[in-house]
Amino acid sequence: RNVQFRGYQSVHVYHDEVAQVLAQDLPSAMSLEMFSKTVGLRNPAYMTRLVKDGHVATIEMRNPRTKALQRYIGPAEAAAFHDRFVTLRILSRIRGESWQSLSSKLRDAGVAPFKLGDTDYGNIFLKNDVQKALSE
Repeated sequence: RNVQFRGYQSVHVYHDEVAQVLAQDLPSAMSLEMFSKTVGLRNPAYMTRLVKDGHVATIEMRNPRTKALQRYIGPAEAAAFHDRFVTLRILSRIRGESWQSLSSKLRDAGVAPFKLGDTDYGNIFLKNDVQKALSE
């Protein structure tokens, strides 16, 4: 408290201390939205569909801020995802090529994004199909 001021003006907090306290409350896993962004799926609805249709495993945890039960991707679930799927963003990082050139190579090799029936999961590919196509 700063005694030079009254009311809310007298309350001072240090950003680093607040950040440290909030960081302690963060879950040990990523939300579906955050995981979607890190792997390069712009629309989190694609990840939600993958989860809902049973293609990606999740864990259910309580959100530390809202206290609501939510689905998260933990380390084991992320590893399982990366064992089965790959996105253009991940491929680009691994191979050091632009996602545009990789997209063209995959299209030319006949590798289409993962799709079952009419369900669109975005630009996500089966890792085995991609490895075969790019190794030839």
